[in-house]
Amino acid sequence: MSKSKEAVVEAGKLILNRYQRRDFGIEYKSDGSPATKADKEAEEKIRKVILGAFPTNSFTGEEFDPVNGSDAFRWYCDPIDGTWCIINGEKTASTSLALSENGRTVLAVVYNPFTNELFTGADGIQTTLNDEDIPRFNRNVPTEAVYNFQISAKRKSDVLELYDLWGQNAIAKLISRGGSIAYNLAQVAEGSHSVYIAASTKPSDEWDVAGGIYLVKSVGGEVTQMDKGRILIASTNSEIHQKTLDLLAQTNFGKRD
Repeated sequence: MSKSKEAVVEAGKLILNRYQRRDFGIEYKSDGSPATKADKEAEEKIRKVILGAFPTNSFTGEEFDPVNGSDAFRWYCDPIDGTWCIINGEKTASTSLALSENGRTVLAVVYNPFTNELFTGADGIQTTLNDEDIPRFNRNVPTEAVYNFQISAKRKSDVLELYDLWGQNAIAKLISRGGSIAYNLAQVAEGSHSVYIAASTKPSDEWDVAGGIYLVKSVGGEVTQMDKGRILIASTNSEIHQKTLDLLAQTNFGKRD
């Protein structure tokens, strides 16, 4: 765990430096999403620290070709999950790092360098935020649930379905935080949000979600992926999760567009 924490914190320093100088060096990928010098520098730093400590492990990151090692362990890294956020001056991006063993996630680190929130969890280790045990908040009944959603503009009908549920008082509070998927999942693990719903037009990549999903599950939360990975629903506990799935099943959420 110590090397993974070291890697993401060092990457966070590089990201903050670029952010403070407003020197991003923005490029655009074929799908129109941005990549910056900060993305590449952060992934290079993480890769160097991790593979320097564990040279037989594999490493898959968003910015560079994967490195295939000789053992059962593979790291998944999103150096900046939420690149648009830092370009726009928001502070909801994060660095996400997860370790899998034979395809099963066994460790996760999610770090927001702008708020200095470091979420960590691993098999056999208590999940924490800045070394304090989480969840910090427990909402045990669905009527107290805070729903946070992040839905593509191309799926606007799904947004309307959520607002209809809120208008019917089926959802207590509905917000849209935006930013990093991993960071939003980590906040479900913390208990800040009871439910997080993400919906896009394409499936999430492993580096986007592996760390955040692990954190949610490590504290007793539940995660469901639907529509071939295009929809992700995470909840802080099984009662709220099942209530959410039941509510959405009564609507056209995910069935149009």
